[in-house]
Amino acid sequence: MASTKYQYFSFLFLLLTVPILASATTCDKADKSALFAIKSELNNPPGLSSWSSNTLCCTWNEIHCDSTTGRVTALTIFGLNVSVPIPPSIAKLTALQTLNLPYDQLYGPIPPFLSLLPELTFLRLDGNMLTGSIPPTLTLLLDPLLVGNRLTGHFLPPLQKQILLLGI
Repeated sequence: MASTKYQYFSFLFLLLTVPILASATTCDKADKSALFAIKSELNNPPGLSSWSSNTLCCTWNEIHCDSTTGRVTALTIFGLNVSVPIPPSIAKLTALQTLNLPYDQLYGPIPPFLSLLPELTFLRLDGNMLTGSIPPTLTLLLDPLLVGNRLTGHFLPPLQKQILLLGI
């Protein structure tokens, strides 16, 4: 009797934990492909050595994924000193909510495609060498961090942003 009860609870435990473990280790194939393109556009820096085809992208240090969908929701690449423009393949990460690219020596303008990322709510590009104007649609982000660049343009005060976002 005790053995049957133990087997029942063991089976129930496996039944409940296997989907959780599987979802935590999935990695969207299109996102993984985009991440490899980003790595290439950054000239394959040593700081991204964990980005390997033999591992799931959701296990990489710089990446955070949605545990249900396996989509990349956050990308943090800090201090690589790569001296390149913002990688265009970031536009392929359409579930991206958080983009952190501080102190990477990125140069050039802020590309318009960042404004087209539908889920993007947090942007950090401080300490780079970005130039030009701030795309108008990026000014709707509540707290973009862009200091330490050579950008022009203005951001709305936080209350005005919230009013615009709410459509009031």
